[in-house]
Amino acid sequence: MFIKSTELSEQLNNVVDIYNRIKGASKKHHGRESIRSLYDSFDIGRPEDKHICLVHPALFESISAFLPRNPIQRLPAQVLAVVLQRVFWALDIYI
Repeated sequence: MFIKSTELSEQLNNVVDIYNRIKGASKKHHGRESIRSLYDSFDIGRPEDKHICLVHPALFESISAFLPRNPIQRLPAQVLAVVLQRVFWALDIYI
């Protein structure tokens, strides 16, 4: 199924509204820690075709937080391969 970018933008606007409502809710709510927060949102693209980007906290811990828990104090080859692949994909966007 193909969704037009304008329809997707409308859906993401609704998502941003929901995140903002959650942000304004009680900090004492017992389910608060189970919801991923939204740091920010911004538009990219041309005026006739813009896209909303949502900025969330990372889903996984950082490499520097992972290393001390690893007995060999370095990344296993399989993990390093995935990390490097993601870094190269991210850099490819800007090249």
